[in-house]
Order: sequence, then structure tokens, then C-alpha cells
Amino acid sequence: MNMKKLIFKSIVYSFVLVFAVSCSKDDDSNKGTKEISKTEVKSVLETGDITGIADVMVTNAFKNKGNSGKSSKTTEECYVGTYGENSYKLVFSDCDAGEGKKINGTINVTFTPGSLSYTATYVDFTVGDISISGTRTFTIGIDLSNLSNFTTMVSSDMTVIKGNGDTVIITGTQNFTFSVGENQEDVDFSLSGDWNVKINSDTYKINISESLIGSASCTYFTKGVMEITKNDYKVSVDFGDGACDAIATLTKPDGSSEEITLDD
Repeated sequence: MNMKKLIFKSIVYSFVLVFAVSCSKDDDSNKGTKEISKTEVKSVLETGDITGIADVMVTNAFKNKGNSGKSSKTTEECYVGTYGENSYKLVFSDCDAGEGKKINGTINVTFTPGSLSYTATYVDFTVGDISISGTRTFTIGIDLSNLSNFTTMVSSDMTVIKGNGDTVIITGTQNFTFSVGENQEDVDFSLSGDWNVKINSDTYKINISESLIGSASCTYFTKGVMEITKNDYKVSVDFGDGACDAIATLTKPDGSSEEITLDD
């Protein structure tokens, strides 16, 4: 699993668990919720991957931005980067994103020289038939006593419009802590924070009540509790005791719970 999968795993799970809510049997306490089809959720999961593609490119460009105060222009793979004192611009033209998808558009990035914080703004940015607009701000923290550990705070105000016209809006803040082993593929991480996911007219509030724990070797989170609220109907999802599996426990407002399989 690459780094984009780690950074955007939070978004992916918010949609997986929204689907879990829709799969629960309806009762009086669940009035006002709107069913979400499995096909729709799979489509939204793809959206999380697409935003990740863009963010990985922004991060790589930030690391390679060169000396501040000097204007330069470089071509990396299929995009052109123009670098200034406290900003840079990435212009994409038919970049190959795989699976027949092309990346086009512009990402403008601003930062303070010498800092580890930067904001990316997406302008006329598309991946295949999906468009992305809005901003994401990344703030990176490094433990100088242990350079294998670092944190990333991601603040989002993004709108994604899918090819079928569905609109997904992501707002709020996610906090990641990463620990990288001697083998750089061995990455453990935790996630906390609060954010909202709006799918057309439905808004889901996501809160991490117990930090979610995962690793690059596991597809799903292995520990932690996520709460999801829609129309005052709140459920919690417990990812378990550390086992690397696709099983979680969903608890409803009345206290009843059921085991769900995330990869169905």
C-alpha cells in the first residue's frame, strides 16, 4: 500500500461506514435516514483514491520545490511545476492516472519558506470524469529525536463532482501519526479528528472517539472507534482488538450491536 492510501484511508472509511448504517434494519429511531446503495458507496470509495493521487503529487512537489526565493520551472513526468518564493503551481496535461483515466488542470500551492505547512488549491482539476475543487492544508510535525515518527494534520474544504453528477463535499480536520520501520514499507499509523462528509443533500458527521490504529500491511483499521451521525441518528463502529481483518462491530443508539464485514 502506498502513502496516498494511508493519508486518505480516513475518507474511505467514512463512506464504508455510511454504507454500514444503510445496511442496518430500519426502525422508528432510524427515520429520516436515507438508504445508500452499495454501488454508490463503491463509487465514492474510488473518489477517495482520486483525491489521493493529486495529494501525493503535491507532497512530492513540496519536497522538491528547491531553494526558496528563486523562481524556477521544471517538468516532472507529465506535469509542469513553476516555483516561486512562497508558492508553486503544478499544471497537468493528460497525465496517466491508470485505468484509462487522465489528469488535467492546475494545483496552486502556497507555503511559508522554512515551514512544514502548505495549502493546495485545486483549479479546473479533473481525474477522468471526476472534478475536484477547493483546498487542503497539510501541516507536518517531525520528532527530531526519532525521525521515523511524524504527524500530519490535514484540513479539508473540498468538493468532488463525479461523472454521474453526484456531489461529495469533505470538510474538517484529520490528524495522523505515522511510524516508519527500518523497511519503509512497514508503516503503522493512527488517526483522530472530526470531519463532515456531504453526499448530495445528506451530511454525515464523523468523530473519532478512540484513535483508529492501522498499518500498511492491513486493508482496514485494526483498532479504535469511529462515530457517525446523520439526522441525529448516531452509530459507533469498533474496529476490534488489533486483528488484521475486515470485521467491525456497529452499535446503534438503542445499545444493540451487530458484526459487519467491511469488504462485502
